[in-house]
Amino acid sequence: MKKESYKQIAICAMRNADGNGLLLDIPLYIKVGEINAGRITAIEDELIGRVSAEMMKRYDSEIARHIANLKQGGQANAC
Repeated sequence: MKKESYKQIAICAMRNADGNGLLLDIPLYIKVGEINAGRITAIEDELIGRVSAEMMKRYDSEIARHIANLKQGGQANAC
């Protein structure tokens, strides 16, 4: 049986199930090949970079909306 390997590429935020807050610091993983589990290829490195950049944009946007909501008197939700 092949062992599956994963590499953490980002930390993101997700909305709560009820849509009224954010769950912060959610790790995002991608599956990596067993052969290269200890190191990554140039293609994997490029993919990780692109996904991480998009996740950071999304994370920044979610955090900014959450902070704006708090400043307008919104409720702070526990993570």
